Amino acid sequence: SKASAAEVQHAVAMAEAVRATWMTNTTVFVLPPELETPRGLLLGLRALRTSHLPTSADAGASAARGERLRTYHALLLWRHVLSLMGDDAEACAWALKLPLQSYVNVPALERRLDCLDPALPWYLGVTTAAYSPGMDPFMFPSEKAGAILSRALYANVSWWMDVCLGMWNSSEEAPEGSEGFFADYAVALCLTDLGAVEATNYADIEASFILFDRPQQTLEAFLTHPDTVKQCLLIVGTLAGPEELGYVHRRIAWSGWHESVPCVGESQTGSFSIADQLGNKRPYYDERIRLALYYCKAPEMLRLERELAMRLEGFDPRAGQGALNATSPRPVVAGRRHLCIFVPSSARERRFVEAAEAAWEHWGTEDTFFVSPTRLSPLLDPQTWLLDTDVDTDYAHLPVRTFLLFEALGRPEWVQACDWYMKADADSFLNVPLIAERLRCFDPSELWFLGIPQVAHSSGGAMTRFASGGAGYFISRALVPKLAAWSPFCLLQLLQHTGGTGMEDVSLAGCIWKWGHVGVVSYVDPETEAITSERRANETRVKEPPRGAGAEPAVSPCTFVVHSLTPEELATAHENIARARERSEGGDTCRPDPTRLRLGSETLLSPLQEGASGAEAEHQWPVYGERESAA
Repeated sequence: SKASAAEVQHAVAMAEAVRATWMTNTTVFVLPPELETPRGLLLGLRALRTSHLPTSADAGASAARGERLRTYHALLLWRHVLSLMGDDAEACAWALKLPLQSYVNVPALERRLDCLDPALPWYLGVTTAAYSPGMDPFMFPSEKAGAILSRALYANVSWWMDVCLGMWNSSEEAPEGSEGFFADYAVALCLTDLGAVEATNYADIEASFILFDRPQQTLEAFLTHPDTVKQCLLIVGTLAGPEELGYVHRRIAWSGWHESVPCVGESQTGSFSIADQLGNKRPYYDERIRLALYYCKAPEMLRLERELAMRLEGFDPRAGQGALNATSPRPVVAGRRHLCIFVPSSARERRFVEAAEAAWEHWGTEDTFFVSPTRLSPLLDPQTWLLDTDVDTDYAHLPVRTFLLFEALGRPEWVQACDWYMKADADSFLNVPLIAERLRCFDPSELWFLGIPQVAHSSGGAMTRFASGGAGYFISRALVPKLAAWSPFCLLQLLQHTGGTGMEDVSLAGCIWKWGHVGVVSYVDPETEAITSERRANETRVKEPPRGAGAEPAVSPCTFVVHSLTPEELATAHENIARARERSEGGDTCRPDPTRLRLGSETLLSPLQEGASGAEAEHQWPVYGERESAA
């Protein structure tokens, strides 16, 4: 009732922003007792689901008594909210209390909570420590990150809040330090004293939360958080206003375009410890939570992990063909192919089959193989490699298929069957004749990993140079047997760290670098010979049908690859590139341009990361290194 008009207007605007961004059908805005709620707030929130705290029986008591009751607003709130659920407690497996100034990434939070059993008594949050003289530090949830109760605690917590409010009738009996800011401390103390339930962490504080008291700090930290892993953030706060809340929502939603980013990674499940300012150490996770997060994987991935762990026990990735100095096995087939193309495919949905059929129709060759654990279609039957170890996964688990594919390419019938082994996507157009010609610049008896290099940043700041999976990448004949030996070990590590999720191209590049110290290098000019971005697609109009005489798309006849395309766009891109080729002067027009090669070898690239320092700031590389430039 003492709130100013500006404060009421701001609260209404924030609530509307919550409704426009992350609100769910079980979100409730909890207000003060009805007689104490400003009329403007009642009118402003009339379209939202609200509930008033009950009027205190001590409404006529002294001002000091009323102040103490306000101190315990978190206890009153939990007691009230849980009483509303009544016999319908089964409807909500989890209950989250959160300030209006924090943003919730609901999909990511739901996925995280799905790893835990709500039938167990969990009190979750981002824990912080309170210190009292002569006592151990006491852990309680940070207000900005909210506090979460599992369904198993509802009935008891409602009763415990009553008991604690009854016990803490006077300032002498109240827990020291529970006033104001420490409202969540009072709740945590009540749960610990009466139920032996302690607050515990459930996600990595660095990778899953951005929490600051000052909104400007929050926004600055959010801006510098890597874009691809913003989707892994669970809660962001404090935020100044509805504009900031909307901005955070849009950036997190945009981050979700890449479905294969692992949000429960190694940093989320390790046996880590935390230390307070006094040097006291304790495990970051309750062991039950750590194990629950570790085993929060698809059942088939967990089974594969266990099988690999048993099969690889006692083996060395660098033994046999995995050794860096191992010689390549002799070919078991006569007439080695120059370029073999492998396209992981799926019959899970008709559109996947249609994409594979379009690829076969517009650029497939007799040495193109569609890899699948099941039949795809009669059209593709002659070119389908029914790989017995393959698994038909979703997009997020594509690294699993990639590692299984390259392990299988180490089999005797494949290991020396081709000079070059390409992994390609069905939603790409490949100019196979140009690619085959360009590959003759490189010696397949040497260790080559070719593609269009890009850089991936992890939430921890680490960088991986990788070959774009959409544009396709190539493994030389000399490298394939080694990669086949390393792949199961890299797959096991991936399954243990992320449950098999991740960016397949980044995972493969990391594997090759870890065990072979072979980095990806470019085989084409990414600016003039490949179309792998929306910007380049718009500039060249490669996806657009010709509009008539004189309005041909500006696509180069020396376009090696286009990604990504629908089946219809693939047909159009094929036609546009063929027309451009017909209009060109012919001859050796698609040989590497010496001027651009020299320019590329003299141009150093740096990671796109603001504020980089130390080793990251010094990490630079040329567009073309000496070896590939010479080739």
